[in-house]
Amino acid sequence: ENSYHVVRAANTAVGTIIDGVTITAGYSNVVSPDTRGAGALLESAVVEIVNCTVTTNACRSGGCGVAVWSGGSVSITDSRIVHNRPHTSGQQDGMGLYAFQTKIAMTNCEVSHNVSTSAVLSQGAGMVLWGSNVNIRECLFEDNHGYQGGALQISAPGTTGIISKCRFIGNTATSAGGGLITFISVPVVDCQFIGNHAQFNGGGAFRADSHKFINCLFAENTSNSVGGGVSIQNGSPQYINCIFTGNNAANGGAIWGFPQLG
Repeated sequence: ENSYHVVRAANTAVGTIIDGVTITAGYSNVVSPDTRGAGALLESAVVEIVNCTVTTNACRSGGCGVAVWSGGSVSITDSRIVHNRPHTSGQQDGMGLYAFQTKIAMTNCEVSHNVSTSAVLSQGAGMVLWGSNVNIRECLFEDNHGYQGGALQISAPGTTGIISKCRFIGNTATSAGGGLITFISVPVVDCQFIGNHAQFNGGGAFRADSHKFINCLFAENTSNSVGGGVSIQNGSPQYINCIFTGNNAANGGAIWGFPQLG
């Protein structure tokens, strides 16, 4: 603990496993790459993380809990990424996990209580997926708080994959996308957005692309301005067999924007 990175792995091969440990009290506070990945910094690594808890790590920039960087392939299963935070003002992205130009799969994980404190320079307090191949399934995103994308942000060209069977509950954003904010077309399937809040746009989700939501539930999400359930800036997202109930906003309680509904 109190090191720049509690765990650091670079260029590891198939068979590297981190199983059943608690990764805590990392403190990345100097210059790159020691501004990120306070809990675990995984660089071009092939790693399996199983039944672990990543908690109470602090950093200067992104991925305070876990930073997955530049290549490799990381699988995280049955694990918790919780209570990670910045230690200073400035750019604060993906306090729980930041995946940058890599391949990442997560199954049955909890990403909760991660916080960005910057008023304008934070994206995806729980997790950021940037230019990566992603498969996120059966995960819980709960009570994360940030500026844009309280729980999760998906962005950058080259991001592909799927988000499925996940629950976004009670996340908040001081700007847009209480549960989710996304700028890239990754389908969201069989997910639930419940009780999330955004100050301005999209209590449940904010979309600036042509995504698909399939078989999703949006319930009791709120926004002080527009799009209690979902706010759409541009593109032609589709909502197929989705349910909107009990969402609330000053304008567009369920949906604000111009989606294609099916």
